[in-house]
Amino acid sequence: MYQAPSISRTSISFSVGLWPRGKMLGGSSSINYMLYIRGNKKDYDDWRDVYGCDGWGYDDVLPYFIKSEDNQNPYLAGTKYHGKSGTIRRGSRCSTSKAFLRPVRDRPNLHISMNSQVIKIMIDPDTKTVTGVQFEKNGRMYFGEETKEVVISAGAVASPQILMLSGVGPKDHLEEKGIPLILDKLKVGENLHDHVGLIGMIFLIDKPYSQISASRIMNLPVLLNYTLFGRSAMSTLGGVEGVAFVKSKLGTDTGDYPDIQMHFGSGSIRYAHGTTDDVWNKYYKPILDHLPVLLRPKSRGNIRLASNDPYDKPLINPNYFSDDGDYDIKVTVKSVKFSLALSKMEAFQKMGSRLYDMPYPGCEDKPLWTDEYWACWIKSSSFTLAHTVGTC
Repeated sequence: MYQAPSISRTSISFSVGLWPRGKMLGGSSSINYMLYIRGNKKDYDDWRDVYGCDGWGYDDVLPYFIKSEDNQNPYLAGTKYHGKSGTIRRGSRCSTSKAFLRPVRDRPNLHISMNSQVIKIMIDPDTKTVTGVQFEKNGRMYFGEETKEVVISAGAVASPQILMLSGVGPKDHLEEKGIPLILDKLKVGENLHDHVGLIGMIFLIDKPYSQISASRIMNLPVLLNYTLFGRSAMSTLGGVEGVAFVKSKLGTDTGDYPDIQMHFGSGSIRYAHGTTDDVWNKYYKPILDHLPVLLRPKSRGNIRLASNDPYDKPLINPNYFSDDGDYDIKVTVKSVKFSLALSKMEAFQKMGSRLYDMPYPGCEDKPLWTDEYWACWIKSSSFTLAHTVGTC
């Protein structure tokens, strides 16, 4: 977990910016939330047709989605969009390690080094070719020689960190940190973007309601059902109990291409995202939670080195809501208004759904329920959904 305050954060709600770090076999697939959502067809087709990523169109990647699924839904299994012999099954976690490493772990040409810290990629300064990897394990330094290629797969934060420690990155920044320059690559560490989560809109209801509760899960029949058949409430994701996709009026693309994702659930966020005690005590004791997310933000941040020590955590500048024209904040305000409208619908009104109307701490000076107020609340309560991409 990265806990250093991000250098551009102005939020009053959090003591630190918590960025999860999957430092284990399987990486962040071993700790993520496990919402299985493939993405919109147009996203993949744009990668291929607009950005020139051959082999990444929707028709190209669909066979791999199908191959990964063990879908037991009789209405979906075996259709042209879903498979039933893969490793993703029964509402249980399946990390990349479990799916791909575990079945071949006994191969003689596969060596897995755990409890290891990459120091740098070794690059010949004259030929600019990679020669190996330097890493430390249990206090001892190792040098692994490269015979074919080296793949850096350390995520959107650690991958650019490793490259810069290896001498590949912005010249001025590397010289400032005392790192010998191998390749001057200005874009390494740039283009950081993320799905910005909002500590959800709080709605009060007349009595507690949730698909998951201790009484439903912590009993012997439920435990046996899940152990033997992979079913029961234990296969339900904790917290998020519904998801919806919405296209706002600011969406410029034609067709079925939503720009907002909604999450619905019950629960609290006191510790998961570093909420300060002051804000928690004043505002948060949620019963029903709407969490709107902008799907394709325009704002861009960056990753920088704190020093030339590979054990130092990098500097994270997410730069949320910084785009020219304020598109990101305008769409997110639209998502808030959609949540308000949704709460008025019959299904929610049957539960007595109503907005928790206490002014958000730090935004009391803004006219309540105006775009200005919602923008203040959004900027004060935003956090990473750990969907970071784009930095190298």
